[in-house]
Amino acid sequence: MPIRLRLALILATGTALLFAAGATLMSLQLGQSLVGSVDANLDTQFSGVARSFPSLAALLHLARGVPAQHGQGSPALVGTVAQIAGPGGGVVVATRSAGLAPLLTPAELSLARGGEIHLTRARSHRPPLRLVAGPIPTSPGWVAVVGASLGPADGVMQRADVALAGAGIVVVALAGFAAWLLAGAALRPVERMRRQAATISDRDLSTALAIPGTHDEIAALGQTMNGLLQRLQGAIARQRTFVADAGHELRTPLAVLRTELELAARPGRSADELREAVRNAVAETDRVTRLADDLLLLARHDEGGLAAHRQPTAVREVLAAAVRQATAEATAHGVHLALAAPPELVAPLDAARIRQAVDNLVVNALRVAPRGSTVVVAARAEDGWAVIEVLDRGPGFPEDFLPEAFTRFSRPDNARGRAGGGAGLGLAIVRAVAEAHQGTAQARNRPDGGAIVQVAVPLA
Repeated sequence: MPIRLRLALILATGTALLFAAGATLMSLQLGQSLVGSVDANLDTQFSGVARSFPSLAALLHLARGVPAQHGQGSPALVGTVAQIAGPGGGVVVATRSAGLAPLLTPAELSLARGGEIHLTRARSHRPPLRLVAGPIPTSPGWVAVVGASLGPADGVMQRADVALAGAGIVVVALAGFAAWLLAGAALRPVERMRRQAATISDRDLSTALAIPGTHDEIAALGQTMNGLLQRLQGAIARQRTFVADAGHELRTPLAVLRTELELAARPGRSADELREAVRNAVAETDRVTRLADDLLLLARHDEGGLAAHRQPTAVREVLAAAVRQATAEATAHGVHLALAAPPELVAPLDAARIRQAVDNLVVNALRVAPRGSTVVVAARAEDGWAVIEVLDRGPGFPEDFLPEAFTRFSRPDNARGRAGGGAGLGLAIVRAVAEAHQGTAQARNRPDGGAIVQVAVPLA
């Protein structure tokens, strides 16, 4: 069901309930007012009957036990519903409209001797009768009863109920129609944004929704949608850049591999030349394999599939293994490797993943470290984190490159660039490994020269 129709129905239903409650309260108040008016008239008639009782008693010789009869001779009783009950409870005098049948039960008659009472008496096939009964002050034990039909009051109530029902139908219909119009006006910007969103394709990397200038929840929804579009467009742009960069990185080693194979296939090549071509082809194949593995790891990280199987691990042992593996390359570069990690530092790690990250950091540091300098691989505990750092004395990172240091295929323009042989994925893999451990990765320059790349993972 459309929201517009639902809102109209909800408002119409709410209006109907409120109007019904108001009409019921108004009907009750009107009924009480009409009954109160009838009671006021009956109180006046009751006072007249009570005042005329002595002359009525003399006229009918009530004191000498004259039988009960209609009181046509009393002006106070003519045209009214009235009865007078004696001390014994029987009806002594009654008007024609009241009849000689008692209007009060014995219990009600007993209450009336003690004070004035008001009550309603239902009658079959006729409107109810409203009664006022009470003692006659000048004649103890005698009770006067005066009544009036509630037919006129019921007629007024019925006409009022019909008028309220008709007004209710009109009000509910108007409320529903007004809600339909207002909902349509309120949702018009939403429909406009929906049509705009339906026209946006994956090739529209700069399209945004038109935001209404109402500064309300709908405008906030449009801003949120635009933010989502920007994030999706940014993700698509990064994905396209990633694919383009990956293709570019793969093209170079594949081209070299093709060249080596073509040269090896030429006639007249010596055995040494063939062996050299094979060695070069193997090296380029290894390069392609490493690049493919790195791309696969990052793709798994993007999909949330890069799991870290953590278990308590001595951090120094992981770093020591990385240092031992890189010692030969460090010696070839004329660089010394130093390890600074306490043996008691234990953290929940995936040793293989952390080793991969540290290997990347050490390789990057050796590429830029000047001969005779020291690359330090360090670890420490700090505020509930295990902090692993690789420090070098190279040229450091350009300041404008630091925010993009962990972006894939990003390279600075200085000695940390492509000339070192990297594809620009090492730091991206470091960050992916850190995030798989619910940790962080940071890069900064040392005040006295060189760079520090840090991986922090939680100790618990």
